[in-house]
Amino acid sequence: MENHGKSFADQVFDILRLKRGPGKIDPFEYYIYGLYDDERFTPEEKAAFVGRKMMARLTKKYFKDSFTAITTDKIVFRQLLEQRGVPGPKTHAIYFRKPPKTIYDDVEVICGTHALADYLRHRAPYPMFSKPVNQAQSLGIAAVDYYDSDGDNVVLADGRIFAMAQYLAAVENYAKTGYMFQERLAPHPVIEAMCGTRICTARIMVIMEDGVPTILRASLKIPAGRNQADNFWRADNILGGIDI
Repeated sequence: MENHGKSFADQVFDILRLKRGPGKIDPFEYYIYGLYDDERFTPEEKAAFVGRKMMARLTKKYFKDSFTAITTDKIVFRQLLEQRGVPGPKTHAIYFRKPPKTIYDDVEVICGTHALADYLRHRAPYPMFSKPVNQAQSLGIAAVDYYDSDGDNVVLADGRIFAMAQYLAAVENYAKTGYMFQERLAPHPVIEAMCGTRICTARIMVIMEDGVPTILRASLKIPAGRNQADNFWRADNILGGIDI
């Protein structure tokens, strides 16, 4: 109210209207999307937002389970793209608590915390980007700059320093299904000049009608502040529309 001049009563009325509307926006989404800002969004633009409940309905109705399921396994999905000639970051190693049943070609598999500590101290090709195999929304990610042998610390790109034992404990949370260590990419110089050294993601929504793909909309997810991932739920990050 202090920043945007919208009374509490008007906010409640707005929330109720959007919750009953086509997008089924809940109060949390109302505030995270900034829909209280009447100078930024017209009523028609607010009604175009889609909440989590409606998104779940649309996903169930229009998306094939066989397609969405494969995207939750980053290793399988990466191999699928590579088979079709789509370039991507090189995976250096994958960590598991116990040896996996799957064989991964050209990727080192590490099992057990002692082996992982040895890899990080002596053989890891820094800088790296590490992330869980089957998590979404950038949960559990870390952009690692280098290993500090003097203090036995892992130094992240955002300036945070973790003792090796602390970093190993964090990785262990994802060890059952796998944790990946990948090449850390750099953006194109034109993008770097605008957005810094972190990777932005273009999210493109494509509709298939009778086997013909059509781009519906596209946006650029831009990491800002100290964030190393571009997800919009992280404070300070920016979502930019792309003119398709």
